[in-house]
This record gives sequence, structure tokens and C-alpha cells, in this order.
Amino acid sequence: MILRFSVQNYLSFDEEQEISFIASKLRDRDDGLIDLEHISSGLQGLPVAVVYGANASGKSNLLRALSTMRQLVLFSHSSSGPGQGITRKAFALRGACQNEETKFSIDFVLNNVRYHYGFSFDDEMYREEWLHFYPEGSRRVLFEREAGAPVKFGPSFKGEKKILESLMRENSLFVSVAAQNNQDILGDVFKFFDRISIELELDGKLGIAKIKRGDREFDERSIKFLKLIGAGIVGFRRKNPDESEHFSMFSQILKHQSNFSKILREQYEKFQDLELGHEGKGGEIFYFNIDDESAGTRKIVDILSQIFSVLDRGGFVAIDEIDISVHSQATEAIVALFANKATNPNGAQLLATTHDTNLMASDILRRDEIWLVEKNPEGMSELFPLTDIRTRKQDNIEKGYLEGRYGAVPMVDIRDLIAEVGCGAQNS
Repeated sequence: MILRFSVQNYLSFDEEQEISFIASKLRDRDDGLIDLEHISSGLQGLPVAVVYGANASGKSNLLRALSTMRQLVLFSHSSSGPGQGITRKAFALRGACQNEETKFSIDFVLNNVRYHYGFSFDDEMYREEWLHFYPEGSRRVLFEREAGAPVKFGPSFKGEKKILESLMRENSLFVSVAAQNNQDILGDVFKFFDRISIELELDGKLGIAKIKRGDREFDERSIKFLKLIGAGIVGFRRKNPDESEHFSMFSQILKHQSNFSKILREQYEKFQDLELGHEGKGGEIFYFNIDDESAGTRKIVDILSQIFSVLDRGGFVAIDEIDISVHSQATEAIVALFANKATNPNGAQLLATTHDTNLMASDILRRDEIWLVEKNPEGMSELFPLTDIRTRKQDNIEKGYLEGRYGAVPMVDIRDLIAEVGCGAQNS
């Protein structure tokens, strides 16, 4: 599980900003917290963090930062060659940032041990990289790296050191190099990042296509979920390509192309259309292709196909704008899957951005699971938890947020807005 993540000098983040999944000592509901007693006495983790803020405040950039860190860990060694530098997006509203380093760091739990990993980089190279771990609560160094200096290895680092160091480039991460050359501990760290799921601009189309191709499982629990939230869906079935009108033309073309590529033929043969069943008069079930369902239904099916997998294995998923095209009660039900140990026995985690303030009014979220992001007058995104502001358990958090008491909400005078827009229209 992730304990904390921080970002500095990336997109709309200038100064270092951090999101934490460590539970505070609030007197809020604690039945869904993740037990971390094996890491530190009394420590508990949060299964959910929901981020609020105005449009363009930096909510999505937080997920993009985590996604970029993941991509660099997984592909920095394999996707870039010597001397190609590193593609990055430094904070653009302060000129000096182009010459300053971007920095990511993360604390996470792997095999019941806490790890602290991070790196900094500019357009040319990685300036620093480090990995520490805390067996039995005491800090130990696995490796530390600084530009222009040999890698420093701790006594816990086993295996070939010089060979791995010789394979490392200025624009590749040591974790990426070592994992691809079968170093055990760093291989586990690499797999941890590989299992993080981050969904940006999720609209359901790509996920549904993956389900049809067989690249992603369709979880039957999704039908139970859709039925319970009143979507009118009670079942599903798959149809082979030859039975599907959506694929009939392609099928005919394929039959007449003897030299059709083997890869495309294999993709075609495992393709199955997905149809959802609706109960009609007298209990009869009528099936409709999922492409004909509402955007909200398609998005829920896409989200749930990933969420149930994450819940089963105890993983981490981040979803941008989880509420888009999805009813507020459905969004609340999705969050509730993580907030309850009955549906989340393995300590899975959800990070989501949203504008749905109804979640604030529900009893699903703890106050330390609500995060706010806003831009200061210099255009820098500032991220902070609701717990930084004095609140009480009985407070109407949603009302307070919408009234602007906590910040991170656009304060618009409607009369001024109408006057401005009206004047512009008249003068055009």
C-alpha cells in the first residue's frame, strides 16, 4: 500500500506538495482503516483519498505526477537511449524552474516492510535517486545515487553491483536497470509500481474495448452492483463475432483474406461482444450491446472491472474525475467498496478526484480522507487535507466547502459574471 506521495516542480506544482494515506487521530469512523501495526505501533492506513478543487486547480496533475513517476520507473531504461535526456514538464510560471530539478518521492509498504523511494531530475539526467527500507522499524540504505558519483550500496543490497552500475545511464533509473537484470529486491519494487493502476480521462470506451478483446476480465459482480444502484441491468452475455452485427462486415472481409495477419486473426478469434440484460414486462430479459448503453453505464462497467481486481489483490487505483457521467449515489457506492473491510479485506486503496460534494455529506469518508487543492495568486497548486482546518465531526462539511470556508472552491459572483459576459456579447 502507499503511505505518502510527494511532487515538486512538475506541471502546476512548484514547491513540494504531499498527499498522505496515514490515518490521523480523528474521532471519525475507523472500521475501514488498514492495520499497519506491523510497521509501527498504533499506525493505521487510509483506504481512500478524495481530492476536491476548482477546475484547473491541479487535481488531475496530482494523478499525472504519480503516473509519470510510475512510467519512469518502468520504462526509463528501455525507452530512452544514451544522450536523449529526460522529457519532463517543469512548473512554467516561474522562470527559474526550468533550471531546477523535478522531484518525486513515495513511501509504501511491500511484503510487510516500509520503503522510501525517490529521485530528482532535470532535462538531461537523474541528479539523485535513493531507496531506503525499515525492517523492524530502523532505517537502512539499499542504495543512494548522485550524479557524477558512484552508487553507494548498503549492506542489505545483495548481488552484482558493478555490473548493474555499468549498465546504468544518466537518463535511466537504477531501479529500472536492476529490475530488468533480475535483482531480487528491486525487482519487487519494480513490480509494485507495475501494479499501480492510474486512469486519466476515463470514459469507458478503452476499457470496454479491452473487455471485448479479452485483455480484461468482465467481473460478474458488476451486474450485482448495477442492479443494486437501480440501473435496470440484471444480467449479461457474450456473443462470438460471427453472431454479432457489430462485427459482421469485418467477419466477411476476414473470410476472404487468406493472407490476413496471424496477430489480427488471433485478436479477432478471441473477440467477444458484450451484451447487458434488461428485465422487461413479465420478467423477460432483453439484451442490448454495451455500446448502446448510456455513457454512465459504460464508465461504471469499466471502473468496476478494475476496482474488483484491485480489491481482490489489495492493490492501488487512481481515477481522475470519478464522478463524470456517473450518478452521485453510484460514485458513493464505489467509494464505499474501499471504505468497508467486508468488501476490502486486503487493504486496497483508491485515490480519486471529483467535484461531487455529496460524498462530503455521506458517512463514507473520514475527514482525513478529504483533500483540497487550490492555486495561489502565483498560479502554484497547493494541496492540503481537510484536517489542516479546524472542523468537528458533526459539522456539515459539504455546506462549509460550498460556502468557501475551506478554500479550493471557485468563488464566483453570478451577478458580476452575467454583467461581464453580457457586456462582452453586446460589444462583439
